[in-house]
Amino acid sequence: MGYRRLLLTRWTRRDALAVLVVIVTVAFLTGVTLVVLAAGTQTTSIAKEYDAGGHATYYDSVGAARTHADGDALVLPVASVTKPDGTSTFVVGVSCRQATKFRQGTQYSVPCPPDSGVSSGRVASETTRHVEGSQGGETVRVHPRHSENAVLPPYWYVAHESVVSDLGRTGAFVVEPSGSGGASGAVSGTVPLRSALPFFLAGIRQVLTVLAITAAGTSVLVGVTVYGVTRMHTEDRRRAIRVIRATGGEARRIVRLYGLRAGAITAAGTALGYAVGVVATTSSSTRPSIWASRPRWRFA
Repeated sequence: MGYRRLLLTRWTRRDALAVLVVIVTVAFLTGVTLVVLAAGTQTTSIAKEYDAGGHATYYDSVGAARTHADGDALVLPVASVTKPDGTSTFVVGVSCRQATKFRQGTQYSVPCPPDSGVSSGRVASETTRHVEGSQGGETVRVHPRHSENAVLPPYWYVAHESVVSDLGRTGAFVVEPSGSGGASGAVSGTVPLRSALPFFLAGIRQVLTVLAITAAGTSVLVGVTVYGVTRMHTEDRRRAIRVIRATGGEARRIVRLYGLRAGAITAAGTALGYAVGVVATTSSSTRPSIWASRPRWRFA
């Protein structure tokens, strides 16, 4: 029992320094983790402040779209077509009168269709394209389209509703401004016209990546520190280990004791570091509210 107590409980200054390194490392990692988790829980609520303009809902038929749309909504029949290169896109039927009315009530715009053919934001000059719809193919003249804050992607074609009918309607979008009802019974769900949430999520992913790299680095640092201290302690106790072996001590038991010693150093540093990190993070987050509630003195 004497050599067990000697190897396990008698810690040197070097051991205390190793525990201190583990405490600082774990406290830093704990504080960063708590801050990132707190920021992640607020991502959705923060992003909602930047979401505006309304939402769009897709329906499988124009009749269902008109049934669920309210008076302020804009119903856009669409035809899914295939271009000569094999890619698919939409031809959107737009009524210029309804588009103008929608533009006056929101901050977004819906482009009016050209007098003939379709318009696209991906062409610089007039050209012709052959598209295949569900009711056959048609060669259309494509006009360039330039519009700001448009709810329609530039690679979609915009045309009169008659063109969409000739190509074959495949569904309809209902675009509703903010504060409108509807969107019940949607087939493919509802999406906002503008959302900052993906940008916040991308930022959180980058932070989590940095945090993962930091965690891996700190784990290596803790392992190297504990290994170095244990090795130096073994060198210092080499003579005592020889005496223990000469008096009948098993090598396997000595190795197990050193493993317990390294585990005790790591466990003590981890527990104290976690406590320090939680306390430091909590106190730093509550300090602004304390100072904000403190009375302010004014001197005449």
